[in-house]
Amino acid sequence: MQQGRRRITVDLGSAELYRALRLAAVERDSSMREVIVQALEEWLNREQADDSVTAGGVEVNRG
Repeated sequence: MQQGRRRITVDLGSAELYRALRLAAVERDSSMREVIVQALEEWLNREQADDSVTAGGVEVNRG
């Protein structure tokens, strides 16, 4: 594994959400990983626009 890269396992909770994610990736000619990473980055940016995001008491600074 490359330095700086991290992996997680996510239970999406439904086959319907999985299919929607897979379809979104195909429509964008992207991987599911790329769609998920983009969605998480956008969510974090929105949260930071409101205020600093904290996770377990640790502030997340992105950039």
